[in-house]
Amino acid sequence: MGEIEKKEEIRREEVEPDLSAVYTGSQAIAKAPELYGVATGIEGLDDLFFIVKQVGKKLEKVSLKGIPSYSVMNLTGVSDTGKSLMAEQFTVFRASRGDKVAFITVESPANVVDRLPYPIKTLAVLLHEIKLAVSVLEEQR
Repeated sequence: MGEIEKKEEIRREEVEPDLSAVYTGSQAIAKAPELYGVATGIEGLDDLFFIVKQVGKKLEKVSLKGIPSYSVMNLTGVSDTGKSLMAEQFTVFRASRGDKVAFITVESPANVVDRLPYPIKTLAVLLHEIKLAVSVLEEQR
């Protein structure tokens, strides 16, 4: 049997799928981490994120008071609408509270670190402490 025939023979074999990561709805809910909000420091934004909980026989919207934990946010829109400013404000706010922050941008150059002194003075936080907590990854052109 040639090399090509052997490869085709291997492909034809029945392979049992690994179902260890497949859950029913109730199993997935039981395993899911508690969802909570991560405050952004941006006035009015944090209350826009909510979950729906059953209270008695009624469903109620409950504010997360921030961006849902474990989420990935992609800010898109036309130019000059505040996307970079929002991301920078969130970065400074979270870093000023001791969180490690990854600031990923395709804007070149990534000016967030250069612009940090102004918002930091507003937050009364030391610049070097914030810079230690912020990692910037930018697209190279």
